[in-house]
Amino acid sequence: MTEGITMKFVKLEGFHYEMGLALGRRIRGFKPPPRNIKVAKENAHVIANYFPEYLEEVRGFAEGARVDYYELLAFIVGIFAEQSELKCSVFVATEDASKDGKPIVGRNYDWRIEFRRFGTTFYTKPSKGLASIGNCDYFIAREDGINEAGLTIAMSGGVIREVGRGFNEFLLIRVLLEHCKEVYDAIELAHDLPRAEPTCITVCDSNGEAAVIESSPTRFAVRFPDQGLLIATNHFLCPRIKKLEKSESNAPDSEVRYARIERMLRDSYGQIDAEVAEKIMSDHVGSVCCHAHELTKGEIPFATNWSFTAKPADREIYIASANPCETKYKKYVF
Repeated sequence: MTEGITMKFVKLEGFHYEMGLALGRRIRGFKPPPRNIKVAKENAHVIANYFPEYLEEVRGFAEGARVDYYELLAFIVGIFAEQSELKCSVFVATEDASKDGKPIVGRNYDWRIEFRRFGTTFYTKPSKGLASIGNCDYFIAREDGINEAGLTIAMSGGVIREVGRGFNEFLLIRVLLEHCKEVYDAIELAHDLPRAEPTCITVCDSNGEAAVIESSPTRFAVRFPDQGLLIATNHFLCPRIKKLEKSESNAPDSEVRYARIERMLRDSYGQIDAEVAEKIMSDHVGSVCCHAHELTKGEIPFATNWSFTAKPADREIYIASANPCETKYKKYVF
């Protein structure tokens, strides 16, 4: 059971250095896990040419937490492409598919259950940029969220053994949340920024536009809703990206979850609302709601570490700590 497990909530405002300093002071004594500092420095060199304020946030965090700047830098802007155990599910229903014609987004973040205790919801209001409410389990970057314009973003991802230098997927999401209001703005910025690793990012805006951005450091593709429905799990679908995929490394239930979500969306077509979204995110038939005890012996213990449903047109996000089948969604609104 997940009773008693609640995601932390942190509110940060001001310049990026100030937000980093405030966050660091909250978790003084944190020790970043070892990662490749050389790669992180190379990524940081690229990031500095586009959005240096995020490096200033890392510096403020390091000072506030009293940790080595370069060790923290490696943790925040490093490359995570070697992590092949991704298990996330995302969907968008819009236009004729939703009950009121407005877009609705559902998302489960599945990862190693040992990281559940780090899950945090951040309200971030930078001095220059859009305010956002987003979730992550390693501080400065974001795995998902919604901004004050209603743009809603969530990552899932498959495995491509291709890396570059630039923005990792999680920092890219933070950038998009703070600098984009609409889907096509996000697509353009994600395309133009150098990417350090593969991405599979679902975006949906207040107008009901939606897309999944599938990319590698050298290739970029976008897919759009089919009859108002869009789904992303942990395998790529765009042909020019899929040919690079290491499918044997993807989550073995990725296609099962995809098919189950699609079936449930089709069954409720034209009536999809927050209640239906929560039901889908809590589904066990297709392991959309993932429990560690369902894994076989020897597998890494994974679980749904948080879940959300969002209404971009209303600037609302509902977040559930841990498994949504056992916890209530909490409402946040701009």
